[in-house]
Amino acid sequence: MKNLYRYIAPFLSDTFGFQEIVDVTDSMGILDDCTPYKGRVSRTDIDEPYLGSHMVTTWLSRDDVISGTKKAIMAAFRKQRYNFDPAFVMIATSPVSSMIGTDMQDVANAITQESSLPTTSVDLGGHKYYDHGVSETLLSMAKLLVRPAQMVPGTMNLIGGNAIDWTAENVRACRAWAQENGFEVVSVWGGRESADNLKHAAKAEINLVTSISGLATAKWFEKEFGTPYITAAPFGKSVARITVEALRKKEQPAVAVSEENPQVLIIGEQLMSNAIRETLNLDYGISGVQVATFFTFDKEFAQPCDRRIKGEDDLMQLVQNEDYKLIIADPDLCIFKPEMSDWIDLPHGAVCYEYTGEVLPVLAGVGLNAWLDKRIKL
Repeated sequence: MKNLYRYIAPFLSDTFGFQEIVDVTDSMGILDDCTPYKGRVSRTDIDEPYLGSHMVTTWLSRDDVISGTKKAIMAAFRKQRYNFDPAFVMIATSPVSSMIGTDMQDVANAITQESSLPTTSVDLGGHKYYDHGVSETLLSMAKLLVRPAQMVPGTMNLIGGNAIDWTAENVRACRAWAQENGFEVVSVWGGRESADNLKHAAKAEINLVTSISGLATAKWFEKEFGTPYITAAPFGKSVARITVEALRKKEQPAVAVSEENPQVLIIGEQLMSNAIRETLNLDYGISGVQVATFFTFDKEFAQPCDRRIKGEDDLMQLVQNEDYKLIIADPDLCIFKPEMSDWIDLPHGAVCYEYTGEVLPVLAGVGLNAWLDKRIKL
């Protein structure tokens, strides 16, 4: 049966993507649901300790199914707003509330009228993966907060990189990499950031989309303010250098397409996986690398051999029908490893709910090379 997961745990849903973004901003998130909020403590690290969740749940009752959930949302907001002192408010639907059909924008307008806090809603159903939740939340946040501004040369926004894909340490490392290469970072969309910085994002000269979850927001910036964007995760010595050159030219970096049969398979977030492939090619002379993902797959940034994995059975068929010498993927997927293939763990927060082994190291710039040097058998 397709989409039946027998060997690996279900991946994080879109509501977790919403929660991840809310928890790293100075906002308040209201999940319109009948169950309590459950956070991802595993995404934190020593340098960014768990600061407590900014999320509340409406605790829907049977009566709300009949009368609508507006009263429950307003009650949750009034009860908790002073505990958080938020700069803005985000409301998201859950599998239960999405079927009730409450007018969420009407509720958002009511909260703004009562409190003067900017408020918006994110239409989620809990049935898609975390990356859909990240994408929709970032886009809704941009539409709510960003105001027109005079462009400032040498400035940029980082859009999409988040702790589920990367860990919080990698999000910070990406910002440090941008600053080391002469760019002033106006705001980080997906990492820990304030509403004050987010609302000034339109003054950036260019946007760097570092995770495919940030693409929709970058396209909105381009449409609304004419801000160009480059799409690349700056992981790996050569990839980071090429990304800097592309940012300065405001041109998407060209990528060599391999016609070889795949000998290496990378499973993960698309842009991170692309960066690993290009690093293997440019810095290690390894070609014939295929990228696959369970999550968002954009053909514009894919090579002909790349593909989206539609479920557990699809993954089993993929690894059994190809003669991969090396597979790079989350350790929870190692159960499908072919006997003759080598394996490198690439932890992903949406696959392994709690990191039980080696946590993903810093990959920005030469960090990826340092990581691969210890694992690649040349």
